Amino acid sequence: MKTVNALACVALLVFAWLTLRHVHDSVFLEDQVDQLQNFESLLHVEPYALLGPAMSDTRPTAHALGPAGAILFGLPVMLGLGIDGIHAITSLLIAVATAVAFVTLVRIDDRFAWLWLWIFSATWIVWWNAGLLWVNTLLLPAGLLLVALSASCLWRPTPFKLALLVLVAVLAVHVHLVALVAAPLVAIVTAATGREAIRHPWSRREMFAIGLLAIVAFGPYLAAEALTGFQNSRAMIAHLQKTTEAQPLAVATAMQTLLIATDPTRAFTSIGVSDVVVLAISSALATFVVVTLYRRLRQRGSSAGREAGASRVLWWLALTAIAAIIGQALFFLLMRRPLAGYQYVTLLAPFYAVVPAAFLRLVLARPLESRGAVSLVAGACVVFLVWTGPSRADRSMAPAMWSYRNIVRAIDDLCGDGAADIAEGPGFAEVLNPKYDGVLQYLMKRRFSSCRYESGAALLIAANRQGHYEDWYVVGNKRYRRDTVRFPGIALYRLVSEPSTP
Repeated sequence: MKTVNALACVALLVFAWLTLRHVHDSVFLEDQVDQLQNFESLLHVEPYALLGPAMSDTRPTAHALGPAGAILFGLPVMLGLGIDGIHAITSLLIAVATAVAFVTLVRIDDRFAWLWLWIFSATWIVWWNAGLLWVNTLLLPAGLLLVALSASCLWRPTPFKLALLVLVAVLAVHVHLVALVAAPLVAIVTAATGREAIRHPWSRREMFAIGLLAIVAFGPYLAAEALTGFQNSRAMIAHLQKTTEAQPLAVATAMQTLLIATDPTRAFTSIGVSDVVVLAISSALATFVVVTLYRRLRQRGSSAGREAGASRVLWWLALTAIAAIIGQALFFLLMRRPLAGYQYVTLLAPFYAVVPAAFLRLVLARPLESRGAVSLVAGACVVFLVWTGPSRADRSMAPAMWSYRNIVRAIDDLCGDGAADIAEGPGFAEVLNPKYDGVLQYLMKRRFSSCRYESGAALLIAANRQGHYEDWYVVGNKRYRRDTVRFPGIALYRLVSEPSTP
């Protein structure tokens, strides 16, 4: 037992180290700066900031349901940890939430827990998510908490756990409306455990904690809607009506989400298996798991033993994962939009590993029951993390030329301790909220850069993601000539002439 506990500590520490591997390397553009300024606006109790991030391509613009993401982004900066401190905290949130989910599963079935951790650690989207500084990456730790709470509710249901499950799902909708795909899993767990859960009385501490969390979860959105005349709700309804009338069903997007969910480690895709075959194999595995676990439950009847309880949890957890994955595909099918980024399917990533882990738990049932089996699986998982983890994290990392450090280094090299005006292109200019500062302006005004922002200065710094700049730049009466361009593609222009006014 001590050996297994030690291996668990090592595995989780290595996992945490891997999540921090690409801190400093993420892109830092308009989306990140928008959330940081939302936090600033939240401190001034502006109605706009009580909502969550803007949903891309929505007309009229709709927002997520609360400021949890902006708070988690803004607090590290306010506390002096800097921009990189945000990324370190979001990465550690993934690691901590993974530990919570793993420990919860260990208490139910340690063999299954280790198999789940192994498959989850091999899931490429986990490391893609960890390497990205973006508010949407908070969906992954939310999904891990949903796994932990779902399993805990199915194992030992209480009203407090069910309430936490609902509130975590609501807080995930603070980050992005795509978190609505958690509704099926919440509904299934509630239906499976609700009757037993209500038999347990509430303690005063539990009631106070749930009440406080409910205010945090629902309060900001209700306040924002009351102050703006339900503007965001009307925007969401209008966008849905417009989209469903103008676009066909997004069959390709739904298929894409199913492939990501049913082949999370890309084991089948990497050897050239076709999409149809991947879905067929995954469907067969899911059917085998559900049917086999159900037969075991029927054989054991109403047995109250630990093994029967673990089988019951695994059966319901597998059903929940399957329903949530299908529900996610239906969500994107009905939304009639392409999958604009992998961040939209990370909430359920911890559930992607449930069916494969349950399959291996059933197939390897006899070997896993032998003495020392847990230590063997745990040791193999640790070796897997140490041996393949760094390369997996590196391969999954999104290109990040426009990182915070690269941008600030370029500004400081071009301007030094001087002052400069700015010209920001797409991705840098604040489009989501025009009253906010763009990326360069934000960094210079808040002194993340040694260069100061000064409108109309003799120096002008231009940012363009394509890195292509004309020889001359004219703004108003001023004419600037390009001087030099610094990596990752930020240009310095110098004032050449300023026509005199008649």
